[in-house]
Amino acid sequence: MKTKTILLTISTCIVLVFGLLYFTGRYFVFTEKEKADNAKMVLVLDYGDGQQKFRVLEKDGNRAWNILQQVAAIAKIDLKPTNDFRPQKISGKTNGDGDKVWVFYINGVKQETSPYEVFVRPPAEVAFRFE
Repeated sequence: MKTKTILLTISTCIVLVFGLLYFTGRYFVFTEKEKADNAKMVLVLDYGDGQQKFRVLEKDGNRAWNILQQVAAIAKIDLKPTNDFRPQKISGKTNGDGDKVWVFYINGVKQETSPYEVFVRPPAEVAFRFE
């Protein structure tokens, strides 16, 4: 009897922890277009042949690179950086494919520095475009 109670308690705790992790991740990153369009902080991945928009945590002073990493981890996006933390590859699109490279924008303005060096404050749109 005691063993069944212990197993039930452990199983319940495991389910609660995984449920909390799932819903926490879904709260911080939304891929639904209408929610992303109304968000104060959005990450856009523009692949040249389509794009994804993500609503991200509205944290003041977050690095653009950290935002990209968080979205990649939660949405299971393949992300490979260069040595200076610029995207080398995002979801199968690698710098040099079709003479295109990943370019980084904040609120529509092209950034020349590494995304690691740029701190973003809401409201903002952080975009990585394959162009």
